[in-house]
Amino acid sequence: MLLYILFFLMFSALAIRDVIYKKLVNKALPESLILLFVVANIFVGLFLYLFVFERAKIHNDFKNLINIEHAPMIIFSSIVGLLFTYYYYIIIKTEKLLFVNLLFALYPIVIAIAGYYFLNEKITINEMFAMIIIITGAIMLQYFKSVKK
Repeated sequence: MLLYILFFLMFSALAIRDVIYKKLVNKALPESLILLFVVANIFVGLFLYLFVFERAKIHNDFKNLINIEHAPMIIFSSIVGLLFTYYYYIIIKTEKLLFVNLLFALYPIVIAIAGYYFLNEKITINEMFAMIIIITGAIMLQYFKSVKK
């Protein structure tokens, strides 16, 4: 039960975050917001590092993560994350937040397919059925959006 409450709180917080993004993106450039949130994340991360996290464990992890093998993956992930955050800000400026986030429901499908190809993860029949439902919903959203115009 506690897990469901935590998921509800997390999704509520993420929903509020997206509403804040939508309000702010109409008042500032996406570039400014990205830099503002990067700086804010640095301060939050620094606070957590200093007062919450176990620093010894983090130091050991950093010794393992910061090397030539992981550097391209970390840099690529950061670039992709920032580019698509920028795209997200651009698209929520012109589209309804509900519509944009429902289309982002396709994201888990892309993750499942990438996991299948790159990590040899198996996709069950139930998961495949759920993906078909999500894709159908996204197609219906796009169809009804275009019919309304």
